[in-house]
Amino acid sequence: MEKSEIIKLIDEGMSQSEIAKRLEISRQAIYNRLTYTSVRDKKDSKIINLYEAGLTPQQIATAIDYSCSGVKSALIRLNLPVRLKFKQNYRTEEIKELWKKGLTINEMVEETGVNQSYISKVLIRLKLPRHKPVNFKIAKYVVLKSKGHTDAEIAIQLGVHRQTIRNYAKEK
Repeated sequence: MEKSEIIKLIDEGMSQSEIAKRLEISRQAIYNRLTYTSVRDKKDSKIINLYEAGLTPQQIATAIDYSCSGVKSALIRLNLPVRLKFKQNYRTEEIKELWKKGLTINEMVEETGVNQSYISKVLIRLKLPRHKPVNFKIAKYVVLKSKGHTDAEIAIQLGVHRQTIRNYAKEK
């Protein structure tokens, strides 16, 4: 019995008890179908939106606080193929441009909202070094130091140890 059929019977003036007797199911089953199908419809629409954005079932599950197997079941129920990998160029160009601008992986995470491991995989696939050369960090150190940042703040921003910053200062 679908939700729409139950609603049709309610519109005809039947109570939930009468519907339960007629369909030979419990009133709780009627209540559940009326209540939880709308919740499922909302989750299904979120799943579809995230799926169309190129996310994997595991990432969709994390995003909507749902189990991975539940997402896969929903995809099957919605007649959508269960995709195990991202769409081929999912944010690849965006990550490549951020890398060219000199952003670190942590900064790319903040900018894109994509996790570190995915950004690292994209950089590997593009054959780009995941870590900028030391001279890049030294140049960034000089800029940040000129803006009045402390060594500790610079170390955090560059993702290196404080002692490394002191070594940069000696090289400068």
